[in-house]
Amino acid sequence: MAIVAIDVGGTKIWAAVLDSRLSISLERREATPQDKDQLISLIVEVISDLIKRAPQPIKAVGIAFAGLIDFRSGLIVKAPNLPISGVSLREILTKKFKLPVAVDNDANLAAWGEKVAGIAKDREDFIGLTLGTGIGGGIIIDGQIYRGYLGTAAEIGHMVVEIGGPKCNCGRHGCLESLASGTAIARMANEEAYSRPNSPLHKAVVKIDEITGELVADLARQGNQQAKKIFQRMGRVLGIALGSLINIFSPELIVLGGGMAKSADLFLSYTKEATLETAIDPRASKIELVVSKLGNRAGLLGAGSLAESLIS
Repeated sequence: MAIVAIDVGGTKIWAAVLDSRLSISLERREATPQDKDQLISLIVEVISDLIKRAPQPIKAVGIAFAGLIDFRSGLIVKAPNLPISGVSLREILTKKFKLPVAVDNDANLAAWGEKVAGIAKDREDFIGLTLGTGIGGGIIIDGQIYRGYLGTAAEIGHMVVEIGGPKCNCGRHGCLESLASGTAIARMANEEAYSRPNSPLHKAVVKIDEITGELVADLARQGNQQAKKIFQRMGRVLGIALGSLINIFSPELIVLGGGMAKSADLFLSYTKEATLETAIDPRASKIELVVSKLGNRAGLLGAGSLAESLIS
């Protein structure tokens, strides 16, 4: 048995053929098109390619998608970081390939990936956050993905943590995503550098075409104090959000994943400090805050597991 799993992010698409043990046999990576029709066409083309090259017949398709997804219908309700909304990707792909297709939010499936193959394998109640271009969230309650009444629960990146704060890609202001994502790190570094044109940070980035969160992390590790302070601020804002989540859900565990989690050495101590300051229960230190060991594979494996569940 083989399945196709695809993780569609704000900047990258990662697709793979997985077996029943969720081991990868084939994979393909592409940049995410910033046009709706091109994006859908590329997803179709990638699935077609993997079906043709797969060592076994493909039985189902699972897609982890960066946006608000109505799991029941496969509808992409809204995608703040992608040029697509109001489209049932599941319907399109089911008609095209005549296969069972599951589409869910990428952070939901990253959390599910941790449940089936990662650090949360033995946990029934936990929260996963993906820190990347944006910030996604997945909530597992009693061993199941919590999707809520509208089917789009756990949009943790769009918790407002600073009234009147920076504008987010969703159109609102002060969302966690606008203050603690890779995009936010890059924006803060750009603002800091060009507001102080003679500063070490400005000198470090002035010849660079694009400032990224990874670049700012590299500068911080090289000792740039401005870059270090950006990560300190990011870490504290993230901690305030996590403390609020603890107040609401009291999970066993919080897992941080996504590309920016690789920079946890720069912010995690500040996150833990702010989390405990925000959480009202004095026992909150018992709740583990850990970095994913699956890394960016979590969403892909979660999508694969979800697709596997469709096979009778």
